Parts: sequence; structure tokens; C-alpha cells
Amino acid sequence: MSLGRRAALFCHLLNSLASRRLPVNSLQAVVRVTRVAPRRRALSSGRPAPTPSSSCKRRSPGMMSAADQDAAGDTSETPLSVELRGTMADIVRAMMSQTQTAEDSDSLLRGSVGLLNALRSGANSMMPPAGEAGGDETGVDADSEQDTKRVKCADASSSSPHDELVSAAQSAISSLERLIDHLASQSRSKYKSSGKIWKALKAVVGDSFGPADDTYERGAVALLAAAALLAVRGQSDSLKMIGSALISGENSRVFEGCPAARSLARSVLLALLGRYANGDAVCLQVVSKLASESGLGRCGDGDEADEDLSLAVASVVNASFGGRVDDLSDQLSKDTVAPLIVLASLVKPWDQIEADRVVRVACVMDLYYSAEALCDAAVESSSRGVGGNGASVARLATRALVDTSLEYRCYRRADSFAAKYYDHCGAERYAASRFLHAQDTIAKVVRQRALQIVDKQVLRVDEAVDKVTADLAGSNAKWNSNELRVLNEDDCVDLGDMSDSIRQYTLRKLRGSGQDDFAVRLSKIWKMEYHVNPQQLAREIEQRKITYLQWDDPGCPGYTEGDCQSLPAPELISEPPDLTNKFRELIGGSDSLGFDCEFGEGLAGIALLQLSTVKESLLVDVPALIKTAEGCESLERTVGKLFSGATHVKHVLGFGCKDDIRRLRTYSWFPEEHRLRFKDIRTLIVECDPDIGGKRGMHLGLSRSCEIYLGKKLDKNEQCSDWLARPLTIEQREYAALDAWACASIYHEMRQRKATK
Repeated sequence: MSLGRRAALFCHLLNSLASRRLPVNSLQAVVRVTRVAPRRRALSSGRPAPTPSSSCKRRSPGMMSAADQDAAGDTSETPLSVELRGTMADIVRAMMSQTQTAEDSDSLLRGSVGLLNALRSGANSMMPPAGEAGGDETGVDADSEQDTKRVKCADASSSSPHDELVSAAQSAISSLERLIDHLASQSRSKYKSSGKIWKALKAVVGDSFGPADDTYERGAVALLAAAALLAVRGQSDSLKMIGSALISGENSRVFEGCPAARSLARSVLLALLGRYANGDAVCLQVVSKLASESGLGRCGDGDEADEDLSLAVASVVNASFGGRVDDLSDQLSKDTVAPLIVLASLVKPWDQIEADRVVRVACVMDLYYSAEALCDAAVESSSRGVGGNGASVARLATRALVDTSLEYRCYRRADSFAAKYYDHCGAERYAASRFLHAQDTIAKVVRQRALQIVDKQVLRVDEAVDKVTADLAGSNAKWNSNELRVLNEDDCVDLGDMSDSIRQYTLRKLRGSGQDDFAVRLSKIWKMEYHVNPQQLAREIEQRKITYLQWDDPGCPGYTEGDCQSLPAPELISEPPDLTNKFRELIGGSDSLGFDCEFGEGLAGIALLQLSTVKESLLVDVPALIKTAEGCESLERTVGKLFSGATHVKHVLGFGCKDDIRRLRTYSWFPEEHRLRFKDIRTLIVECDPDIGGKRGMHLGLSRSCEIYLGKKLDKNEQCSDWLARPLTIEQREYAALDAWACASIYHEMRQRKATK
């Protein structure tokens, strides 16, 4: 008898012994026999014996080693320990108790075993035969094959259908593990192999669980058996990957197509949660994914809560989250906390758990996404009236989320959460979060000298103050500072003082960073006093002229020769006749033209369109022109023709203009996509010099491009200012015109450099 067949017989014998639950010592004796035989055979034949170093790294308690598995041959399964087999048999019995009759149960089990065997065969088919993979022997004699069949038949006749299902599930999972190991060994790159492994797992699972309607219930039983086995076996990376492939959105159709399958899933979940509550090892990630994909928790308006499942989840959550919140981060892992929160979000046991405490634990462990999911579930319950205290739970949970974010100085998160849950967490938290987020952002951008963002943050605070003021007045309520006890006294600002405080804070930060010139410009806009040393201010202004392009620099649109005063920045064009005449003058003597757009807060289109040649610029007030039919017609005759290639201008040039074009296409007068004619300067620059701006120029901006081709950077201080304001400031108009002029000038410089080569 060949070595492979002999090892296979020992493994099947081990399964038979395990199914009868013999003492562990007996099982260990059998395992010792299977380990010694290959060693003796190798020594007698002169070939190297298998070593533990060649075995699979994945060894769970109660499982055979991978070296023993390899010696057993590819067609054998890795036996379960007596304890795990008993546990799985109990889970399967609990699941199958939901079926109508014993005959239905046996038939269903046999069909599910067939699906799992197909899954095992699919995995084995993607691996080379034992001989090609370097096995010990490839020969098969008829006598040994008949002996193997007799052992299989004897094993099958002596085991119950429940044990057959467990064995089939274990065989399928073992084959998938071997497939993972095989594919991982074929690639030197960890990242490439993981993608290849995932595709292979999805293909095998997809082929095994077909879309036929008559397989829904059988597929559910097979999936549940495999999921339960994955949950009790351990938490290795391979098992988690197999679980994700098996319990996926594609396979959730077996639960959607068979309502009875949900009751089967419920019984499995109760069994697994009970095992975890008793202190046994259970992979909660598998449990939470199974609960999500099987549809538990998706109740209609008239559905009642599942009390047994709610109590089971609540008992596990409460037992895990007991003690001081700050101490739990050392006692629990994210792999435990995140799945528990998913289960609570699905089952919604609001009467049995402290949702606000769970949220705080999640935030302390930096699981803000999970905390947000729990708040979403609480808000949904409140809106649908699920549970007697749904509104109270939503209020407590969302406030805990915002307060903890503020306490840990995660101001951006706090601002986002307070805006999302405004109706539940309160106006005070919303305004305070917006104010502190603006302060934090302004401090960062001032240090980085990204001053174009400062004014936008101040405007966001003004909008929040206006909203809260109107809401408080409409509800006859007053500002309650006691709601902000989590804040320090220095951070707590009354609603009426926020707009003025954020401006003073901005000017202080600008003064501290030595950027008095920008502070002076803002103080004029805000009509606030700002005292500065005139000599210091003059030095800063001169330095900016050296560093950044100015409206009146040589070659720029405002430049005039001699001592003459520079040309003024263009005014906005808001009348149709002016647009027609000015546009005709602009394109008269040039075959290339640059464009740019400025956006407005909450505006789907654009707030301003800039067009420029290397000598002259236009500022088109699109919001004003589209108010009339005549204005839309003038835009179509000018801008529309320009972008459709219907003028003599051959090169319409923007910079990183994908978003500009997307917004322009929202207007009916703008050409359809297939008629558009324009070029992206950034793409042209990368084509000429691929080393500029990183991969595909993704890190290349217009300011840096101006420095490369025009000698100076482009000042972006006005980029995020209020472009919907009318009239625009002189600084805004100069900045807008230079943006479009820069596109035309860079292209002109590129053509000249190319011509001189």
C-alpha cells in the first residue's frame, strides 16, 4: 500500500474515533502512528523525511499539524478535536431543530453536505496533484484504493448526519486553507499573493453555491455550518479571509430567498453567543458578519424585537464593557469591541445596554466608525419608534460621541458628528464643535502659510452661529452652557461672542506668525482694528512681491511700461451685451486662451468664470447672467462656442480642470461632453517632463508650475474667499484674473521652450 493511501486510512480512522468521542489519549496514540510512519519510510528509502519547517504555519488547538495533513494526502480532511466536534454537533442539532420533520432534516443535511463537498472539490481542483506538488508517492494500487473506500463507507455508516455535516464543513475549510498556502507559496510578494488568494476564494465559493432557487435552504445550512466552525476554530488570518469569502453579500441571497433560513441563522448565533458568554473562544468577527449578512436586525415597522437575541447580545456586551472606560483599552482588543458594537447596532438591545457607555469605549479605542454606526442605529430606532426609550438612547449616544471627540480634541470629528446628529445632540454642541474646529484649522494653516483657507473657516463659524440663533429663537429656547461641561473654561465661548472671537483669534495667530500683511487685509474686510508696525508691514509686502506673482509684474496683465500706474483689475461682466463685445475683443488676436473657475459654498455650478490670454483677462459673472434668457444665450454664443471648438481659438487651457468642467456641464448652455475641446496644462507638463510633480503630476499645483515656467509662485491667499460676494474685492479680482492668465502664459512659455530646442 502506498504511503499516501496509508496516511489517508489513518486520518479516516481518526475521524471515526473522534465521532465516537473516545478519550483524548486514544486520539493522540493514533496521531503518533501517523507521524512515525512517514519518517520510517523515508529513512528506509533514503529520501529526506518531512520536517515541521515545511508544514503550514496555521495550527489551532485540537487540530492536526500541517505536516500530518500533508502526509495524509490532499484528499483527506484535518480531524477536529473531540471538544470542537462535540461543540459543532450541538450547534448543528440546535440549528436543525428548526426544521419541520426528521425526514426534512436528514434530506436537508445531505444536500448541504453535497454543497460543502463541492466547495472542497473546487478548492482541490485549483491545486496541483500530489505528484506534481512534490508528494512522496504518486502510485495508486487497486487494493489500497478499495481499502480506502471501505474505511470511508464504514465511517459514513457509523456517523450521524449531523457529524457528516461537521466533517464536510471541516474538509471544505481545510481544503481552502491548503489553497491559501499553495497560492501564497507561489508569489514572493505578500500583497500580490493576497489579491490572488482573494480572487481564487471568491471564484471557488461562487461556483459552489449556485444561484438556483432550490439550493437556498441547503446553501444556508452549509454556510451556517461553515461559519460556526470558523467561529469556534480560531482567529487566524487565513480563517478570517475564508470567512469573508463565505459570508459575503453575494451569498446572503440564500437568506433573502429562504425566510426559514433566518431562523436557522438565529439559532446558530444564539449558540455561538452562549459559548462566548461561558468563556469559550469564539471569533466575534465571524459572528457579527454572519448576523449582518443573514439579515438579522433588519426589521420592518411592524416587527417586534427578538428578545432572546437581544438578551444574548446585551449579556455579552455588558460583560465585556464592565469597569472603568479608560481601563478597558488595556483589557479589550479592537477585534473584540468592533464586532460587539456591530451586533448591538443590528439587534438594538437598547433596554438592556448603556449605549452611551459603549460609544465612549469605542471612542477611547479609536473606533469612531463603529461608534458612529451605533449612533446611526439608535437614531433609526428613535425615528421609527422602536423600543420604549429610543429617543433617549439616541440623545445619550450622540452626545457621548460628540463629547468624547471634544474631550480628546478630535475637533474635526466632533464638528462632523455634531452636524450630522444636530437634532439629537443639541445646538450647543454643534456651535461649540464648529468653533473649536475652526480654531484648530486656522492654527494649522497659519503655521503652514496656507492662508487661503482662513477666511472660509471664519465664514463657517458665522453660518453655524446664524443657524443656532434662528433655531433657538424659533423654539423659544436659550443657550445652555451647562451642556458643554466637557470643555475647559477657556474653550467655552458664548454663542453671541463666537463670530467676534474667531476673528480676534485669527488676527492673533497671524500676528504671532509674522504675517501682518494678510492680517491687515482681513481686518479691513471684517472692519476691525489691527495695529501693526508700518516698517514691518512694508518689509512683508516687499517680500511677498519677490516671492509671488503680482498683478503689475512685467508680463502680467496689469503691467505698464515706465512710471505709469498699473492697469486696474478687470470688473465683473454681468450684462449680455458686455459679454459679447468683451469676448470678441479678447479672442481677436490669440489662438490660445486660459480659463479657470471659482466656486461658492453650496453652489452646484460656479461663482465666477475667468478667461484670459497672455495680455488680457475677463471675469464673467455667471450667476448674474444665467438669471435671464438673454444672458444664457450670450453665454452659449461666447463661452459655449469657445469650449466646443467653434471659434478660431485652437487651445483652450485649464489646470487640473476636471471639477471645473463638471460644474460647467450643469448648465444647459455649455456643450455636451462629446463636443468639448480643451486641454489640461498639468497633463501637458507631465508629458514634457514626467519627473515633475510625482506620478502623473498628482502633486503638481498651479503655483508650483508658475514657479517652474514663469519664475515666481502664484499667491493663493484668496482661493477660498467668498466668491459669491458682490462686489468682489480688488485682491479677489486680481487673483482670479491671474489664475486664468497663468494657464495661458505657462502654455506660451512651453511652446517657446520647445521651439528653441
